[in-house]
Amino acid sequence: MRQFYFTILIIIWASSTCTVEAQIVLSPQNTALGGGGTAYLTGYESLFVNPANLFIREKQNRFEISIGEFGASTQPVLREFGLGGQIDNFGELFSPFDPAVTGQQIGFDKRQKILDRNFPGERLQSQHLFRFETYWFGVKWNRPERSYAISLRTRAGGRFVTGRGYYSDEPVLQDDLQIIDRSLVSEFQTIHELSFGFAESFTFLNGLSPRLNEVIIGIAPKLVVGGSFQSVKYTNEFTRETDGPWNRRLSYDQLTSGDFSDATTSFLLTGDPQTAIDRHLDFTDFFSPTGFGAGLDFGLTFLMPLGKDISTLQRTESETKKSLRVSFSITDVGFISYSDNAHEQIIEEQTEIEEETGKFSDTVFRGIPGQFLSFLNKEGSHPLFEADIVTNGFSTLLPTAMHTGALIQLNWFKLMGDVSLGLTNNAINTTKLITFLGTEVRPFPFLPLRAGTRLATETPGFYSFGFGIETNHFEINTSVQLRNRSAGPTTELAGISVGAVKIYLP
Repeated sequence: MRQFYFTILIIIWASSTCTVEAQIVLSPQNTALGGGGTAYLTGYESLFVNPANLFIREKQNRFEISIGEFGASTQPVLREFGLGGQIDNFGELFSPFDPAVTGQQIGFDKRQKILDRNFPGERLQSQHLFRFETYWFGVKWNRPERSYAISLRTRAGGRFVTGRGYYSDEPVLQDDLQIIDRSLVSEFQTIHELSFGFAESFTFLNGLSPRLNEVIIGIAPKLVVGGSFQSVKYTNEFTRETDGPWNRRLSYDQLTSGDFSDATTSFLLTGDPQTAIDRHLDFTDFFSPTGFGAGLDFGLTFLMPLGKDISTLQRTESETKKSLRVSFSITDVGFISYSDNAHEQIIEEQTEIEEETGKFSDTVFRGIPGQFLSFLNKEGSHPLFEADIVTNGFSTLLPTAMHTGALIQLNWFKLMGDVSLGLTNNAINTTKLITFLGTEVRPFPFLPLRAGTRLATETPGFYSFGFGIETNHFEINTSVQLRNRSAGPTTELAGISVGAVKIYLP
């Protein structure tokens, strides 16, 4: 019973959340469950979440094969109305910046909507992420003593942070200081990963317990290829105690590779940001290799069968139908070294005295690749013109994160909760604590219905819904996420995930 109470406590903890910013992976099952899955996923997708779960058998088959699974999520600055507008908004996030399509000139009304939606109260900065994942193929192979899996995945993602001062010239009062924040972060990254992993029962620990409990470990090393990379971090903060001149804190750090470096070089030569973007940025080139690296995903799961479930004893004959699971994993431990046209532009932190803070923006910054060139050049004085340039290549860490989760499984019913924490801010993750809560019920054995939520105290959360068709020989799943406001779910699309047919072979 202690394990039962421990699991319940983890799930309750996972439902009391801080800020929500990302999710673990974008497979249809975990997207429907709110975004978690550390203890839930047991297919080949668990290579990237918790490789230990590969050992858990929920179907009596030796092989699982899937081709063509994808998912997408976004957190737009302004709401797009209509499904077509929402789809266009997402497509523009993965295309080079085009002001004719994505300029979004703003007047007073739209500016106020931006402030209300993204800067409630006295918030100085607003953070947004968008992400796309494709699982080109996945294979899982069950053996009596061990399970194996291999998968090829492509991820593309962006993170951008904008200061309140771009949309309002009214200072915010904090600790007797007037503050106008016109800082900007814009990151974009594409990653291709070939992962191979295995999981097995940790027999040394299991032999110390007279019960059927199992401690399972899983390890998944992977080869990583990085596409074109962009990371812009611009600090531009104005502060003062009373009326008078402003103290301005300024710094700039830009890392680019591939086409992003070509566009930056062209802009510095011509002074025309849009011409540089049009000539050098292209959607397909975003995915062309500019760096190489390696990574590792590691997982640990404690599996406790319930009732008369003896699947841990009869692994090749019995499916796991009733269990408690508590899991821990650490994902994306590794690096990418960028050497293809890799540049860094730096302005070391400095302070200045200014009489004026400048004008706020008349356009929306949406984090679109290359948009930072024109957005920061409104007054013809982009920080790049004063930055020092280094061209010796650079390395970045993979988006390392830690996850813990728990799950109760009782035949047709599952209840799960997760807590996830990124160790660095990057284009895929943030250092904000993320929590998820989800449930799955089966009114019929072949029809899993899933629902989940990601709650938040500082930003709106999300509701998720999904279903699947599962037989002994194949399954297909789909899911959708809707943005939540205080009145409940809206029709604003926040994410979608679809899986091609997953085939089970004896």
